[in-house]
Amino acid sequence: MDLALETRKPADARADVLVLGRYADDRRPPAEITAVDRALDGLLTRALASEKFEGKPGQISYVHTGGKLPAERVLVVGLGPHRRDGRSRGDAEPVRRAAAAAVRRARDLGAASIAVFMRPDGLSPRDRAQAVVEGAWLGTYRFEKYLKEKNSKAVRSLTLLEPDRRSAAGAREGLRFGRIWAEATCLTRDLVNEPANVVTPTFLAGRAGEIAKEGGLTLKVLERDDCATMGMGAYIGVAQGSQEPPKFIHLTYKPKGRARRRVVIIGKGITFDSGGLDLKTADGMLRMKDDMAGAAAVFVVQQHDEIRMGGEVVEGGLDQPLDGLAGPSFRPRLEITAMQDQADDDRGGLIIDIGRAGRQHDCRLVLRHGLRWSRRCRRARPQLRERRL
Repeated sequence: MDLALETRKPADARADVLVLGRYADDRRPPAEITAVDRALDGLLTRALASEKFEGKPGQISYVHTGGKLPAERVLVVGLGPHRRDGRSRGDAEPVRRAAAAAVRRARDLGAASIAVFMRPDGLSPRDRAQAVVEGAWLGTYRFEKYLKEKNSKAVRSLTLLEPDRRSAAGAREGLRFGRIWAEATCLTRDLVNEPANVVTPTFLAGRAGEIAKEGGLTLKVLERDDCATMGMGAYIGVAQGSQEPPKFIHLTYKPKGRARRRVVIIGKGITFDSGGLDLKTADGMLRMKDDMAGAAAVFVVQQHDEIRMGGEVVEGGLDQPLDGLAGPSFRPRLEITAMQDQADDDRGGLIIDIGRAGRQHDCRLVLRHGLRWSRRCRRARPQLRERRL
């Protein structure tokens, strides 16, 4: 999808579909929508009234312009009520979701080029532009690798309209960041959507090798025996029921010069979670290959120079077992030994009693060793923070 920024008014935008955002509690239409409606001789107002458009989140209404505007269609999407925090700062999430719904509908209508205008409402030009791009990109994502017949409808170009020239620089920066994060998220989704018989621990270890070679990163892969030597009993316990060997992957990016600080990102990579069959429905088992999404996100962070923080050492720890149901699988009421700090290792490590072999257990057991590994590597106390891609 090609991205562009134009400083023209919405009524002058040339595209297959012109998207306009509108809040539910607007007492009167914004000036930009009023100008478009005036050019259409009131057609847009009549259509919105006829369809009882209220500006609810994701609500959509559109009209054909009949040649009265450069755009072939005008599509209005609801943003819901105004939402601001205590500092009167706007919320980007309604814009992101509205852009996703509007661009997806425009694509289904056959539009190849789309122009989008969203009111500032307290959002900076950069935040607003980034939200539009992320919503449009992620909202039209499709995984069609294994489909025989692929959907031919696709959005080729997206233009963000920013009539205020003073805001153009910030909006252009938002376009750039929106594209970076959206592309990274789609790459993560591609890995997650691959079938579990393709994405095995060995496959991900090979992918890590490619990333390390392309980006000049340091790669270390711990095999089953390595993990046993280090006392990773909890980690091995999750993987011992599978014929696929586990891989504990450690990718390290080091900037040129002196690093400001060290960042450790840990992603769980259970390529298929078969645990907790006493809790899961049959339908719930269909998406258990998604349990490696955390590891996929770490891969993407290490793959993108723009996402890695300049001047920081970024270490990615990926726990890559494959949960299984073979004879050696761990079962309820077993005791396993987990890695601890050196002082605890001298006393034999931490003994964990498995009360129920469920999903929560394998998550905690695997991530525990990721955290312990990060501390053992640098003897640093981790400060845990969470970020969603």
